[in-house]
Amino acid sequence: MNQTQMIPETFLGVGYTRGRAGLPLEAVRVPVRDPAADQVLIRIAASSLNPLEYKLVDLNFMGRTPPVGLGLGLAGVVVAVAMV
Repeated sequence: MNQTQMIPETFLGVGYTRGRAGLPLEAVRVPVRDPAADQVLIRIAASSLNPLEYKLVDLNFMGRTPPVGLGLGLAGVVVAVAMV
């Protein structure tokens, strides 16, 4: 993707919308944030969901607030880089 293409406001993924007991997993629409100074934004082409991730949902690992998209393993293209 080049700089002339728009970055969407949200993305559709697999995750949870409930609190601490986030299961069952479902389709979620999550806001796309601008990357912070030490981050890049990646347009994801493929992502995995492994047992560790949905077990962390049940523990509310990192205290994240729903909706939360899952998928730690991914492949994609960098579309934005934060300028320092």
